[in-house]
Amino acid sequence: MSAAQEKYESWCCTNRSSDLDSCIQCCLNAVSSASPAFFVPVFHLLGKALCSRAVQSSSLQELDEGIEYLHTAITSEYSTPECLTSGVLADLASALHSRWHLDNQLDDLNASIQLRRLVLSVSSTYPCETQIASIAALSTALFLRFTHFPRMADLREVVELDRRALELSFDDRSRLRGLCTMAQSLLVQWEYDGESNHVESAINILREAVAIGRSMPNGALDYALTLNALSEAIQYQLSLSKEDIDECVSLDTLALTYVPKGHRERPLALAALATTILVRYTISFQNDDFVLYNALHDELRFILDAGYQDAATLADYWAFTQNIGPYDSERSALTFIFRQRLFIIRAETQPNEAVVNTPYARKIGPGVFLRRLVDPIGCGTLAMARFIDLQDASSEEQRKAKRGTIAWACRGKLIQASPKAVKPFTGSIREVEEEWLAYMPVKDDHPWAWAFYVRFPIQLWLDADDYNLKALQTAQKYAHRAWDIHPSNVPWGYQILGHIAHLYILQAQKECEDGATPLEALDQAIHYAEMASKTCPPSRRCEVELNAVDAYIMKHRLLPNDSSFLTCAIDICRKNCTDTDVDAWDRCTFADRLVDIAKEFGVHVLEALLLSFESVYDIISEKFNIHDAVEDINYLALSDALSTAAEQCFKVGAHEDVLRMLEKGRGMVWARLVQLQARRVKGGNQSGNDVAQLKLMLEAAADERAEEEEPRKRRLNIGCRQRRLDTDIQRLINRVQDRPTLLVENGRPFISPVLQGISPIVVLFAGVHRCDALMISGPTYTIQHIPLLECDRNTLNALVLKMHDALKDEGLTRGSPRFAVRIDEVGDAPQYPFEDVLADTWRIIVEPILKALQIKPSSCPPRLWWYPTGPFWQLPLHAAGLYQPDDGGVSSTSVMDYVVSSYLPPFNVTSTRILRKSLQPEQPQILAVYQSAFHSHSPLPNVEPEVRKIAEIASQRGIPITVLGKKDATINSISSALPKANIVHFALHGQQHVDAPMNSSLLLDNGTQLKLSHLMELNLPNADLVFLSACETATGDKKVSEEVIHIAAAMMFVGFRSAIGTMWSINDKDGPEVAGETYHNLLNKAMEPARALHESMNMMRRRQGVSAIRWAPFVHLGI
Repeated sequence: MSAAQEKYESWCCTNRSSDLDSCIQCCLNAVSSASPAFFVPVFHLLGKALCSRAVQSSSLQELDEGIEYLHTAITSEYSTPECLTSGVLADLASALHSRWHLDNQLDDLNASIQLRRLVLSVSSTYPCETQIASIAALSTALFLRFTHFPRMADLREVVELDRRALELSFDDRSRLRGLCTMAQSLLVQWEYDGESNHVESAINILREAVAIGRSMPNGALDYALTLNALSEAIQYQLSLSKEDIDECVSLDTLALTYVPKGHRERPLALAALATTILVRYTISFQNDDFVLYNALHDELRFILDAGYQDAATLADYWAFTQNIGPYDSERSALTFIFRQRLFIIRAETQPNEAVVNTPYARKIGPGVFLRRLVDPIGCGTLAMARFIDLQDASSEEQRKAKRGTIAWACRGKLIQASPKAVKPFTGSIREVEEEWLAYMPVKDDHPWAWAFYVRFPIQLWLDADDYNLKALQTAQKYAHRAWDIHPSNVPWGYQILGHIAHLYILQAQKECEDGATPLEALDQAIHYAEMASKTCPPSRRCEVELNAVDAYIMKHRLLPNDSSFLTCAIDICRKNCTDTDVDAWDRCTFADRLVDIAKEFGVHVLEALLLSFESVYDIISEKFNIHDAVEDINYLALSDALSTAAEQCFKVGAHEDVLRMLEKGRGMVWARLVQLQARRVKGGNQSGNDVAQLKLMLEAAADERAEEEEPRKRRLNIGCRQRRLDTDIQRLINRVQDRPTLLVENGRPFISPVLQGISPIVVLFAGVHRCDALMISGPTYTIQHIPLLECDRNTLNALVLKMHDALKDEGLTRGSPRFAVRIDEVGDAPQYPFEDVLADTWRIIVEPILKALQIKPSSCPPRLWWYPTGPFWQLPLHAAGLYQPDDGGVSSTSVMDYVVSSYLPPFNVTSTRILRKSLQPEQPQILAVYQSAFHSHSPLPNVEPEVRKIAEIASQRGIPITVLGKKDATINSISSALPKANIVHFALHGQQHVDAPMNSSLLLDNGTQLKLSHLMELNLPNADLVFLSACETATGDKKVSEEVIHIAAAMMFVGFRSAIGTMWSINDKDGPEVAGETYHNLLNKAMEPARALHESMNMMRRRQGVSAIRWAPFVHLGI
C-alpha cells in the first residue's frame, strides 16, 4: 500500500505516466486481498488514481470506473464516519466535477455540490485549514455552476462562502488566498447587480493583499499576482483619473519584475502590463507608451509562437484538488484564481454552440487573469474613436468617465465605438480638412492611422458648410487612403470598403440632382460593396450589402429596360431576409427595403410583405425582457406589418396564410412567457440532462430580469449576458422535444382547438383598407371567408372611440387603467347611448357573419368562439344587437339569441393546458376569495354577500367550498387552497400591468398583491374555471393591439380552461346577481360555464329598465 501511495505522489510531482500506471497496478493487486483495515484506503487510492489517468486521457469509461471504486470505499461495510473527512468524499466530489467537464451532465455537477455541502457540514469542529479547504471547494463548485447557469443564488452563496473562508484565515498565506478569491467574487457580483460598493471593497481587499504579499517570504509570484489583481480592480471603476491609470501602470510594471523570463506565468504578467499600457496610450497617444506596448506584444508573440500554452487553460479541476504539478499548496492563491479563470473560459467557449454576434457576448466574469493577447492593430479603430471622444469631454468628471470606458474597451468589454465624430469643426471643406489633419494624433506610418481616415469623411459630412460634390470627392479620397494604408490583418476591412461604396452612392445622388447620369459612380459603389460582402461576417452584412441594393435600384431607375439590376437588388434582400445567420434587426431592415422595392415596381409584393412580417416576428420572439418585447411590438408596428401582409393575402385568396400569421403573430408576449417559464419545462423522451439544464438556465433568466427591474446606478454588460442567456435557452429548447412552441401545430392554423371540438371559430381581421372574417369549422377543418363590406379600419376606430365616450358618459372606465375597480353606481343621461354602439357593432360586424353562417335564433343557441384582432377586441361582440334603452331588451334583436359567445385567448392555446380534457369530478371543489376593504381603494360592500350567495348554492348541492376573506385571504392560504380547487372565484380589486403582465395582480388585505408570476409557479392540476368578479379583468391595452394583455387571459395562461371576466367597470350591486345566477346554472343545472354566464346575462337583459351597459361587460374566455 505504501509503495502505491509513493508512486501516486511521485506522479503528482513529475507527471510521469509510468508512476501512475504502477500505482494503479499495485492497488489492483491489493484489492482482492485487502484486509478490513486497508479496504477503504486501497479502494480510495485506486479510485483516485484511475480518475487521474482518466482525466489525463479524457476517458469517460475509466473515470466511471474510478468513481465506482470511490463510491465503494464510502458505502462498504468497512467504511467509517471518518471517511467523510479522510478525503474519500471530497475526492468523489472532485471526480464528479471532472465528469461534468467530460460529459456535461448536470446531475454530476449537482451531486458534486451536494457532496461538498456534506463535507463542509461535518468539518466545523476541525482545524481552520480543513474548514477553509472545504469552504473553498464548495465555493469553487458553485462558481462553476454559476458560470454556466448564472443564477444569482449561487453567486451570492459563493460570496458568503468566500467571506466565511476569509474570516477563518490563520496565517498570511491563507489570508492572501482568501483576499484574492473574495475580490474576484465581488467583481463578478458587481457586473451582475450594479452595486458600486463591490468594486470599492475589492480594491480595498486587494490593497491589503498587496501589503501581505510584499512581506511574505518566498511569495514573489503571489505578490506579482496581487499587484496585477489590484491594477485590474482599479480599472474596473467606471470613472478613472490620470493618477489611477498611472498607478495601474506602476503596479503592473512592478509585477512583471517579479516574474522572470521563461517562467510559465510570464505571459500573464506581460499581458496585464500590455493592456494597461494600451489604456494609457489610448488616452494620451504618447509614443513611448506605444513603443513599450509593441515590445510587450512582441515578447508575448514570441512565447506563443514557441508553443507556450497557459497551463491554467489546460489543467482540469482534478489537478487543482489533487495538487498536481504547478497547482500545489505553495501557490494556493494562484490555484484558486486559476480555478475561476478555467471555469469562465470553459463557459465562454463551450463546443458546438451557436456563436453570438460579438466575440465578447459570452463574457461573464471579471478580467482578472482572463487576459487575452491584445492585437495592437485590431484595437486601432476603437482606440481612435475613444481618443476623439475623450477630447470632446468638457469637464474632468466627463473625462474620468470616458477614461473608464476606454479601460473597459481595451479589456474587450463594452466595445462600442462612438457612432459619429464628436469634436466640432466648422467652416469650408478646406478649413475642416486642415483642422482635422492638424488634430490627428499619429502619422500615416502609424498602424492606426487608417482608423483616423475612416472617421474623417463622417466629420466632413457633419461639419462642412459647403458640403457638395467636391466634399464627397474629398471624403472618397480619405476613405481610399484608409483602405490603402490599413494593415492586412485588420478584421474590419469590409467596413472601409462599405464606407467607400456608400460615398459613391452619395456621389451618384448628387449627380442625379445636378441632372447627370451617374452610371460610373454606381458601378464603383457596386464594385466596392461586392468586395466588402466577400469578407463581411453575416452578422454585419447589412452595413455593406444595402449599399449594393441602393446602387442596383438607382441603376434600374436609370435603365428601366434592363431588369437584371432589379433582380440583383431583390436577390440580395431575399437572401438576407431568410438567412438566420444575419442579425434579426438586419433581416428586418432588408425586409423593409424589399417591401419598398416591391411596392415601387409592383413585383413580389406578397412575398415581401410576408418576409417583413416574419422578420418583425423574429425580433420580438427573441426578446429576453418582456417589457422590451412590448416596446418593440409598438416600435416595429407589428400590428401594421400583420395587417398589410394579411390584406395582400386576402386579395389573392390565401386565407390559410392569414390565419397562420394571426396565430403566429398574436400573443407573442404570452408565447415568450411560455418559453421563459421554468415550471413549464416537461420531461419526455428527450435527455433529462437537457431538461435539467434548461430549468436552471430559465431560473438564471428570471434572476436577470428581476435584477433589471431593480433601480441601480448602472449595470454592466447587460446586453451581452442577455444574449448569452437567450442563445443558451434557445439551444436547449431546440433539444427538448416537448418544448413550448411558437409554431402552428401540424402546419394548420387553429387546428388544435378545432380538433378538440372548439368550432366554429370566427376570426376577425382589421386591415388598413378592409375588414374581413374567417370562419373555421370542424371536424373537416373548413375555412369560409366573410367580407365585412361596411367596415374598414377608420370605421372600426370610430366605433371604438364612440364606445369609450359612451362608457365615459356613464361614469365608467374602459381602456387600460392601472387599477381595475368596481363602482357603486353608473352615471345618468349619456350623451352617446351605449345601445348605439351595440347596434353599430351588430349592423356592420355581427349580423353579416350570422347571415353568412346561416344561424337562426334559437331557445338553445349553439356555441361560437370569437377571435378578434386589432381594434375588434375592444368591442363587446358577444352583446351586439338592437336594443331600446327604455325597453330593457324585451323587444330587442341580440346576438345572444343566435349563439352562446366565448372568446379564444390571445395566444396559441397549443402551448398551454387549456386544451386538456376537463376532469369533471362528480363533486367539484370551489375556492372563493373576497376582499371588501382595501388599503388605498374604494371599499366593495357587496362582495361578501356575493360570496355568501355562492356558498349557499354550493351547500345546497353538497359541494365543498373554501371561503377566504379579509385577513384570511393571504398569499399562503390562497396558494395552499388553489391546487385542490376546480372552480375559483375572486371578488376584489385587480391591478393590471400591460408591459409586465406577470406583475398583474389581485389585491388582498393591506395592499398585499397576489401576482400572476406567483400563480405561474403553482401546479394547478384541477383548474377548470376562474370567475374574476374584479373589474376590467378582460380589458387589454390599445398600445399593443395584438397582445390583449389582461388578467383573465393571464389566468388562462396560468392553467385555467375557462375564465369569466369583465370588459369595463361594473356596478358593485350587479356582481352578486350575475355571479349567483351563473353559479346556479353551473351547479344546479349542470351547464357549461359559457352557457351558465349566457343565461345569467339574458336574465338581466330581459329585465325592464336594466341598461345593456350593466350586463354586457361580462365575458367568457376559453373552453
